[in-house]
Amino acid sequence: MTSVDAARNARQKGPKPSRILRGHTDCVWSVAFFHHGRWVITGSGDGTLKIWEVQDGTCIGEPFEGHEGIVASISISPDDRRIVTGGQDERIIIWDVGSRQKVLEPPVKHTDWANAVCLSPDGKRFASAGDKRVIVWDAETGTELATFAGHRKEVLTVAFSPDGLKLSSGSADHTIRVWHANNAELLLEINAHQDWVKMVVWSPDGQQLVSSSADLTVKFWDACNGDQIGQPCTGHTSRIDSVALAPDASFIATASLDGTARLWSTKTRQQIGPSFPHAYGAYCVAISPDGKLLVCGDMDRYASIWSIEGTLELHEEQENEKEELEAEQRQYLARASHSQVPPEAILQDLTAYITKVEDHPVARGGFGEIWKCIYETDGRHIDVAVKALVVYVSDEAMEKKSRRIRRELRTCAKLKHQNILPVYGYTYNFGLLMAIVSPWADYGNLTTYIDNEDAMLDAVRRFQLLTDITAGLKYLHANNVIHGDLNGPNVLIHGDGTACLADFGLSLVYSEVISASVASWTSSFHGNFRWLAPELIGEPEDELPVRPNESSDIYSFGGIMLQVLTSKIPYYYLGEVAVSRCIYTGVKPSRSRYPAISDKYWDFIEECWSSLPQDRPSTERVVEVIMDEFDSLSIAIAGS
Repeated sequence: MTSVDAARNARQKGPKPSRILRGHTDCVWSVAFFHHGRWVITGSGDGTLKIWEVQDGTCIGEPFEGHEGIVASISISPDDRRIVTGGQDERIIIWDVGSRQKVLEPPVKHTDWANAVCLSPDGKRFASAGDKRVIVWDAETGTELATFAGHRKEVLTVAFSPDGLKLSSGSADHTIRVWHANNAELLLEINAHQDWVKMVVWSPDGQQLVSSSADLTVKFWDACNGDQIGQPCTGHTSRIDSVALAPDASFIATASLDGTARLWSTKTRQQIGPSFPHAYGAYCVAISPDGKLLVCGDMDRYASIWSIEGTLELHEEQENEKEELEAEQRQYLARASHSQVPPEAILQDLTAYITKVEDHPVARGGFGEIWKCIYETDGRHIDVAVKALVVYVSDEAMEKKSRRIRRELRTCAKLKHQNILPVYGYTYNFGLLMAIVSPWADYGNLTTYIDNEDAMLDAVRRFQLLTDITAGLKYLHANNVIHGDLNGPNVLIHGDGTACLADFGLSLVYSEVISASVASWTSSFHGNFRWLAPELIGEPEDELPVRPNESSDIYSFGGIMLQVLTSKIPYYYLGEVAVSRCIYTGVKPSRSRYPAISDKYWDFIEECWSSLPQDRPSTERVVEVIMDEFDSLSIAIAGS
């Protein structure tokens, strides 16, 4: 690896490109996909153009040589046989793709850079932009057909409408102009931006224009009357040199000198997925004809190809889910107008009302991060916990799996019980997936609570905790929900002392996303497997591992009962590697290592730990045993 490559990698944080096109010796200023979608062409500051195979990133044939200095713009004919280029040398060249030779070079007319070129949809004409003018040429003869004058400063971009009847131009004078392509009649002038208009493109139906600017925005315009449509796209931190519109007009791509390429929804104007990083500024961007790939050229001599199909699918799922959640909210609100519906029963998007208390999570573990936040509602400030699932979208399969997590979150949010952690709503901006907003548990989790309050906990209080936990577990199982990760950190204690279950149902689906092998459950539990049933720990070569079920939850409850009654977590005297080995080989926690508890308690814990799942007590029996003991102890205390 060269020092330049090392510097590039150090600067890049985020998704990695599928292919990097290496070969130019200067910045890549222009890129375009051929209409057949199999090739990409790049134009560089080294004065050459190169054609590349999209599939493997190899360079095809010899470079096109003829420009002196930067090749600023490329346009490909509809039949993919010819290319028109414009450059820093004020020249316009028409090339034959097969021979790599010049077919035509019209006389130099521009007095400065030929900033942009664009072939008409039928390939019979092309337009060039430079100095303060746009010129339309005959593509066969190189004859000048018309000159479009009127911009007050340099013209930076030009584009034919899809029907070929109009031309758009954008200028350093901050305006967009729309012209009649045949007679140079000015049809529309738009005071578009507060800085240079770097690029303007047409929507496929010819009804809208999309412009990017040095003022850090992308804006949408009615091509008939010049009115701005909706809000701009904002987020780049340096000028946006290039914008491309998807074939179906559902999204755009931008390239900016802030070193990123980004995708944006044309519906919401919000960024789609993560930014695509470049070590240095990104000059140009193009979208493949099928809308599945992105190519971007940068200041670092390279062009990068990115697969965006999975990112777009994930975004579509998120948007569909938002619409479904909003529909559910409307239904709840309609019911609330006729009955008393508690606020937590209305699952809402709380993004606008959630503020982080600190700039880092208060806890990490299990499958995500916990952030302490403030929920502003009705003039009140409520402490809440935001649980953000940590997902790194690295491939298409990962993205598809992550959609399962979001569906599971919605199922969990519908569960309502005093011993189940309730959900106020959901929020974004805590990762790729929606994060769940729940009440803040004042006393933290069970492990922390017992460590802090051990001396104050009598037998009645300990069985009261177990009663709460079993009541929550019974409710889950009655609703066909498996907890799957029942342990001390996933039992939370509210300010009134009530214990409730959290993170129920998530481990089953989330482990499939972050584990290389579905058999390797321990790699998914990040230290919480001390409570885990042995059948869930399989060898990597196991093809059909056992998945969490009611009996595995009961095994985990045995560890919870041991912890509550002795104030010691399972295998507290062993490190994680040794614990994993003990669970896998069936070695239970040693009774001699724990504070003394009655035989009937220990016997029941061991029954929960039965090696054969069918020998473990049912959920109903666990609830009955714990409740009977709690009642018995309470009566004894009351009568003493």
